[in-house]
Amino acid sequence: MAEQKSKEKQNYMRSIINFLQGIAFTLFIFAIILTIYLINLYHIRLAPFTNYAIVFDAGSSHTEMFVYNWPADKSDGLGTTSSVNEFFVCPLRALYLNETTKKGEPIKLKAISDYEENLDLLEDYFRPCLTEAIEKIPTNRHKLSPIFLGATAGMRLSRLRNITRAKQILETIREIFSNTPFQFVVARQVN
Repeated sequence: MAEQKSKEKQNYMRSIINFLQGIAFTLFIFAIILTIYLINLYHIRLAPFTNYAIVFDAGSSHTEMFVYNWPADKSDGLGTTSSVNEFFVCPLRALYLNETTKKGEPIKLKAISDYEENLDLLEDYFRPCLTEAIEKIPTNRHKLSPIFLGATAGMRLSRLRNITRAKQILETIREIFSNTPFQFVVARQVN
């Protein structure tokens, strides 16, 4: 009888110890999960996303693509940031036609206004730099990265020569930009 009570007491103590070990193990796992969560949260706060913007500066003699970046935690789409950086620059390469000028030189298309008669070549003109932007800007930031075109004197002169052709150039560029993974919003045209 005493031996049976001793075994019952041992079983009772063993079940309490097992129960406490289960609680301790559960608390340990919970502590590990909480620690991992807090470390991830801490790193996310320390390393915020970076925003990007793509700007094509289309002058009368050439076009360049500038890609800028800044810490995303500074703006949230509402505020300002004091640290905008130039991420990289890509000058668009002139395209040469198989035709020649009166002087026998190949026709060089170096500015967007030069494409009045060659709208089908505009995509080839923009493609190398757009491809570089797609490769260098993180994929998860593509849809959040706006793309802009600033066209100056060359396009003003083109509008004076042939407003229909100038509009076709801009419409073709809008179509090219719309087919990229970037955020393209049709902007107003300033005369």
